[in-house]
Amino acid sequence: MVTHICLECGAGTVRPVTHHGIATKFEHIDFVVPVGEVHECDTCGATSYAGPELDRWRALFDEYQARSGLLLSSGEIGAVRESLGLNITQFAQLLGSTRQSLSYWERPDRPAPQGRTADLLLRLVRESVANGPVDVLRFLQERARAQGVEIALPEKDAGPAPAADGGDDDPGMQQAS
Repeated sequence: MVTHICLECGAGTVRPVTHHGIATKFEHIDFVVPVGEVHECDTCGATSYAGPELDRWRALFDEYQARSGLLLSSGEIGAVRESLGLNITQFAQLLGSTRQSLSYWERPDRPAPQGRTADLLLRLVRESVANGPVDVLRFLQERARAQGVEIALPEKDAGPAPAADGGDDDPGMQQAS
């Protein structure tokens, strides 16, 4: 067992302690680590975590998200791309991703799923293909709710929607010919 003097109080000894049911968050999502190691000072109670242990917790979280259906599976991502009739390079360009990332996300043997931001974008594309235009804010609010996060949004104003491309007055936006 590796111990060291506490950096917080300078008096106590920090030792690894096994805990059950450690409540934490990843990407603003509550998660409980079933069993984990926390380094604790026996004098002031300060806590710290070893990098490899946090990596293990993240792997548990990724596995939970993949298993629970909170993130699209590799097959579902491939199905979205195929529904548009795009190859991996074209779909990656559409998403603003790299070909390597998209190829990785579509691998059934991937060691970790895509991140939550990429997953939300993929879900928006899938929803749009299936049902037409999407109310993006309401969609994101529902996905947050599915993750256990409540976000209150203001009521919609019935005014005109801004142009998606910044309009004709934006000198930074040029159409490809």
